[in-house]
Amino acid sequence: MESERSEEVFKPNVDTSQASRQVWLVKVPKYLAQSLQSAQPMQEIGRILIDKKDVNFPQISFNLSEAVARSQMSDDKENIQFVAIEHKFHISEVDSQTMSIFFHNEESNHVSIEGIVEQKGEFRPKLTTNYINLSKERIKRKTEPLRRVQCLDRTVTVFRPVAVSTPKKKESPIKKFKKDRETVRNMLFELFEKHQYYYMKDLERLTQQPVYYLKEILREMCIYNTKNPHQYMWELRPEFRHYANTRDVSKQSDN
Repeated sequence: MESERSEEVFKPNVDTSQASRQVWLVKVPKYLAQSLQSAQPMQEIGRILIDKKDVNFPQISFNLSEAVARSQMSDDKENIQFVAIEHKFHISEVDSQTMSIFFHNEESNHVSIEGIVEQKGEFRPKLTTNYINLSKERIKRKTEPLRRVQCLDRTVTVFRPVAVSTPKKKESPIKKFKKDRETVRNMLFELFEKHQYYYMKDLERLTQQPVYYLKEILREMCIYNTKNPHQYMWELRPEFRHYANTRDVSKQSDN
């Protein structure tokens, strides 16, 4: 029983009592649709004129009310609208397709078919001098630049903002030139007389030699420590030292 009730709620019956009623489907410009939606009760939107000189093909025209036309126009360049006053009503028959008017009231959940479309109509603006001028003005305003050059008759004082902190300029790297191999060896001996261990970056800074060239010389005369306590540091080979090895000294002191 509950499932049947739920189906009744979510599948309402469609009212087809007006399905056979013949209606017209009329297409109107956007500004005219807005006028119909925002119109007050009993307000005149415009007037329809029917010329019956030709009985078989009567000429139908629609003139928009001037008050409504002024309300639709705007001086805002972004939202500007140009409204035509005079319109022609073109009628076309519906032969190759079937269309109906479907209505759904969300509050009462009432669904109904209000009629079947017999004919289609369309309001088109008349190509009058006024409408052509309005179209030209619309194109002109859209192509105008948003910013314009303005001629000043007085000096304008402009205060530039002061930076709180200026970024430091990067120092240009010093070009390193290869010196004579024997000269570099003597430089390294002098350095290792002052300290026993050096990092590679310190040797590069003190000798001002290219890294690849400096490493070649260091491999010939130095040892690279890979274990603590002097990991990643260079020291002279034992045959190039003029001081006693710290390990040998510690063994002699133990004895």
